[in-house]
Amino acid sequence: MAILNSVLVVAPTGKVGLAICHELGKTRSRFKRIAAFKNTSRGGDDAKEKILSDLRDLGLEIVSGTYEDVDIFRGFDVVIMPLGNHGLYLQPQIIDTAIAAGVRHFYPSEFGADLLVGENWHQRYYKYKTITREHLTARSKDTEGLGWTFIQVGRFTEWSVIKHFGIDNANHKATIYGNENGRQSLLSVEDSLAYFMNTLSDPFDESAPTSRQRTYRLNGGPYTWDEIFSTLERITGYPYEVTYIPVERALEKEAHAKEIGDVDLELEASHQLIQGREGTLLPQPWDNSQFPSVKPKGLEEVLKQAFGDPSMRKFLGL
Repeated sequence: MAILNSVLVVAPTGKVGLAICHELGKTRSRFKRIAAFKNTSRGGDDAKEKILSDLRDLGLEIVSGTYEDVDIFRGFDVVIMPLGNHGLYLQPQIIDTAIAAGVRHFYPSEFGADLLVGENWHQRYYKYKTITREHLTARSKDTEGLGWTFIQVGRFTEWSVIKHFGIDNANHKATIYGNENGRQSLLSVEDSLAYFMNTLSDPFDESAPTSRQRTYRLNGGPYTWDEIFSTLERITGYPYEVTYIPVERALEKEAHAKEIGDVDLELEASHQLIQGREGTLLPQPWDNSQFPSVKPKGLEEVLKQAFGDPSMRKFLGL
């Protein structure tokens, strides 16, 4: 049996990447090597340099180069790729470079819905995630021992109540594609990270190729929009004015966004369509029982903490 001991995180200054690096830093004695990737092909800024400096102080190694630099990827067991929406297309390039360097395991930018549910595989929002999965499958045919881990949580609880999904917390209003009974699986960022760290320590059988190709469905509980807005009203003390729109009208919004060349709006519309069709509802079986030390927090506890955190106010639109 083997576990992953040498970890490289690309996109370490993003919201998810930074959170992952902090968790790795807390348990760095468990690993032989932990590093954050500084992409020198992109212009830097003071804020990112400060983040990288803080990660170095936390005990992480900072490696610098481009996604084409094979030598930068040498010596790692696993590459974690929590790239944002506009960087997802880079994952196949990163995979190829890392494979050339000897890396044999990857955590693609999933941390969300099951791409095999309903029409998810064909949705614009998941375009580059499906391309990445197809690329990994293709490379597994010519790369002995290639493996990957897909982390599926449905959606981060804290991210379910932001403008991207039609919610205006400052004015206590919302426009939702779907209806009040529409469900979604939600798991807090903190609990998602706890499960993620456990998967890094979950051993796999080196003699069994399929044991290297892992999917974890980690459920925090299905919640309806009615439950979500009732919870927001209790936390904020304000009633929310919610307008529900037939879900298929999100297709019109997506088509309009594509016509005017607004990629962010196109992604938003696609994501709202996915949500309206319950595409973020995780199917069973769930894998929570493999990691009993993690006790997922409920919806109200997570949102109360988020709304009480000054650093979250801008993210929540407050």
